[in-house]
Amino acid sequence: MLVNVQASNAGTYTVTVLNGVPPNATSSGAVLTVNPAPVAPSITVQPKSDTVTVGQTAIFSVLATGTTPLTYAWLKNGTPIPKGTSPTCTLSNVQLSDSGIYTVTVSNVTSQIATSNPAMLKVNPAPVAPSISVQPQSQTVTAGQNVMFSVTATGTPPPTFQWSKSGTAITGATSPSYSIIGVKTSDTGTYKVAVVNGVLPNDTSNGAVLMVDTAPSISVQPQPITATVERP
Repeated sequence: MLVNVQASNAGTYTVTVLNGVPPNATSSGAVLTVNPAPVAPSITVQPKSDTVTVGQTAIFSVLATGTTPLTYAWLKNGTPIPKGTSPTCTLSNVQLSDSGIYTVTVSNVTSQIATSNPAMLKVNPAPVAPSISVQPQSQTVTAGQNVMFSVTATGTPPPTFQWSKSGTAITGATSPSYSIIGVKTSDTGTYKVAVVNGVLPNDTSNGAVLMVDTAPSISVQPQPITATVERP
């Protein structure tokens, strides 16, 4: 009997039986094969976090060592993923609901289980071209008053804004509203805003016309006059 068998004990064993009367008897060879001790699983390459857009494909993968066969179980937020039983987890046509934390456990004939580091999946909404839902309105004001033009626009990612007056971009006018404090007659013109978010087509608002009235003023004053009463 061999106790605490090691790899060096592998080989072919025979036994010879003798009793002093030749010939001796020798058994057939018995081969001893020594398998290596099972090795617990270990993850050597961890899954990496990923950011994708709705409709795209996300892939997580690991590299593990240990006595084969290795068994894989992928989880999302701690819940097993159906069919997630290989070193690679492929998510096709991802949706916003696929966002979460992904991990994988690796097991084998040993009683030990290796768990990967968490990998975060962030799913961005599908891009949507900008669209203006509320247009700026034309206005007529008196010189010295304040005026504001505004729009409401949507899009993914959120759009940026650029106001212009009579076709010329207004420096610093890059918000959904544009205000003029103390308007002057020179502010008269047509105001528009371009809405852009990197997804074509861009959108441009209708033109909003600003009319500036001036308060009446007297340039020639009445002059005093002396008159004589006429007698009948």
